[in-house]
Amino acid sequence: MPTAAYGSLPFAEQAEFFRRKLNLPTDGWTDIYTREHDWAFVVAGANRDAIVADFRASVEKALAGESTL
Repeated sequence: MPTAAYGSLPFAEQAEFFRRKLNLPTDGWTDIYTREHDWAFVVAGANRDAIVADFRASVEKALAGESTL
């Protein structure tokens, strides 16, 4: 799968790119690097699955136009 650079895709493709990411709990911003971000949805310090899922649900709601970030 090719990687995407910031601003390189139309919005529909950006949203789909986001939806393919896997939730990944982390303890800090240094837990993953560079291209690992292409595959994972992370929030620094969100170290439990439920917390990451809540953040993701909020982002997905904003992508759907139901709220703002």
